[in-house]
Amino acid sequence: MPKNLSASYDAQHNEYCAYVLTEDQTPYGLLLGNFKSYAQSTAKGGVRGLWDADTDRIIFGTHQIAYRLRDGSQTLFPHQIKREFTFLPYAQLSEFTLENRMHVTEAFYVPHGAAFDRAVAFAVDVTLFNSGANEVEVSIFPWALLVGQRFYGEPEHEVHAHVDGRFICSRNLETGGERWWAGSRAPAAVNLSLREQVLLEHMRRGGLVPGIQQDEFGEVTPEEAELVSRRIFGAFEYRIAVAPGARESLRLAVVYHAAGTEKSKPVLEALLADPRALHDTQRYYAERLADARF
Repeated sequence: MPKNLSASYDAQHNEYCAYVLTEDQTPYGLLLGNFKSYAQSTAKGGVRGLWDADTDRIIFGTHQIAYRLRDGSQTLFPHQIKREFTFLPYAQLSEFTLENRMHVTEAFYVPHGAAFDRAVAFAVDVTLFNSGANEVEVSIFPWALLVGQRFYGEPEHEVHAHVDGRFICSRNLETGGERWWAGSRAPAAVNLSLREQVLLEHMRRGGLVPGIQQDEFGEVTPEEAELVSRRIFGAFEYRIAVAPGARESLRLAVVYHAAGTEKSKPVLEALLADPRALHDTQRYYAERLADARF
């Protein structure tokens, strides 16, 4: 393709072809991938799991996001939100409005392109647009199951999880593989728990509790996880003030590598800081699809 021409999936309109559907029109979200991994979205905008090609395992559990307007009356969980999906070759866009004044867009993708085409990773770029006349502070609560699956859905063994500043890491002590999870902003709170319901109850009441409380941990050992069928959960709380007519953003991402910290955490830090990660993923698909139109 000549260098002076921009890549396009739809040459006639110079734009990507897309499916736009409400969530009640589709039972599944997109399945997206790169050379080393894939991840699938749920019909409620969550991420079902992250698969690693080298181990042929699901190595991260379901990832979901709840929201609360700080001057609002309740925390809204995925099952309480009605979404409109835009399915693109390179990403899934999920759009909805909180209390008729805060528009939210979640862009879910598996990063591709030269920088991240072999990274076992996924990202969710959250964009907030305040259509009202007053500043609004929003709490964003991502939470996830921090262990993967072995054969037949059995949770993996010997996982140790810990909080490291603004990051959560879960390490398999048998293999050395590590998952690092974080957002592009400093969180107001970070919690680990053996019980998902503990984290959800804090969210319902208005926010996670900074520090370590009863039934929460700064780290979870495999012995503790064994008591609850080896399930470990983590959650963040991010508080973002959005001025009238303004937009603010937050990137959430997970990166895994079988070789541990040196191959996973730096990649996550680079992905969180890269303003072109989604653009480069889009560009990769544009260049490939330009050669194959139907």
